[in-house]
Amino acid sequence: FARARAGQFKPLPNGSAAFGFQDGAYWFYLPLLNRETDEPRWLLVQEYALSDQVDLYVRYPDGRVEHTAGGDHVPFESRFIRYRQPNFRIDLPPGEPVELLLRVQSQSSMQVPLVLYTPRAFAELMRDAQFSTGLYYGIVLALLCYNFVLWIMLRDAGYFWYLLHTGAFGLVLFTLNGYGFEYFWPDSPWLADAAVPLSICLALIGMQLFSRSFLDLQERWPLGNVVSLCLTAFFAMLGIASLWLPYSVATPVASRAVLFGVVWIISAAVVMLRRGYQPAKLFLLAWSLFLAGTTAFTLLAFGLVPGNFWTHNGVQIGSALEMLLLSLALGSRYAGLRTENIRIVQETNERLERSVIDRTRQLRTAMAQLTGAVDDAPLQPLVGLLH
Repeated sequence: FARARAGQFKPLPNGSAAFGFQDGAYWFYLPLLNRETDEPRWLLVQEYALSDQVDLYVRYPDGRVEHTAGGDHVPFESRFIRYRQPNFRIDLPPGEPVELLLRVQSQSSMQVPLVLYTPRAFAELMRDAQFSTGLYYGIVLALLCYNFVLWIMLRDAGYFWYLLHTGAFGLVLFTLNGYGFEYFWPDSPWLADAAVPLSICLALIGMQLFSRSFLDLQERWPLGNVVSLCLTAFFAMLGIASLWLPYSVATPVASRAVLFGVVWIISAAVVMLRRGYQPAKLFLLAWSLFLAGTTAFTLLAFGLVPGNFWTHNGVQIGSALEMLLLSLALGSRYAGLRTENIRIVQETNERLERSVIDRTRQLRTAMAQLTGAVDDAPLQPLVGLLH
């Protein structure tokens, strides 16, 4: 507190509290004065779910200092409110100055968006958050169920890889948004760290295998098929290695791999579209939207852009649109294959009918010739006698 009063703290650069992947701890100083006479109790929320250790020190005018710990390296039950993001109750006596000192240390991206809420404002926030979260995961669940039924009925490998990609990426966002720590592993800091790069790698594997199947690379572009399989093998090895690698190593590599993997998929789609593969049109649009969303989120994670609505929610918006469009693309592709099969069967039947007609005509001609030869046969000896 003395160093903060002495002016040794610096203002946030450009007002942004996103610093990317950093070593060490960051300290933040907030002097507060509550002018609301009827609101003595407040809630401080660190609106980034993946911070490892968050320590809050509150200094009151009488010299008291209170300490509270949060983050996903602290058991979930210790949080003041059962909420996916670290939160702290703060008593702010009206008209009295209070000082806050926050220490954040994390192997994850150093993002420290702090918001102070009244109880009523936080209740409204949770209501809105539940609606948007329910909408997103409702879309994911509906698409999973719909395409699972189609996979059972059609036994098309493309639907299976779509299920893997959609389910795995849904798990990625479930983890990034803090729901995994809240519902699945509230007492396991190791899983809280390992789940992020592991789920990303699983989603990358699903992306590559789905794209390989949808674009029919094995038959239509063998070189692209080899590249896709090599990327799949790399993502699988990265996922296994992430169980032992430090979070600060595995997660940045996996985050960069997402962009690289999506760029490759888009490149493959462009190649196939140039070769006349029409289903690649909708496929290309879907992955372009996904790339836009993940690029915004990745740039935020590395501290290259400030946090706003689009950088925080771009990956959810982009992935939801991508999943919907890919489901439509699968249906369109299947309808196209069915139409093509019907056309091939019709052409085969027409060729067979023409062949039968030609063969029948030939047989009739041969029969007529044979009949004429038989009719002339009894006259042949008489013709010999006359000669």
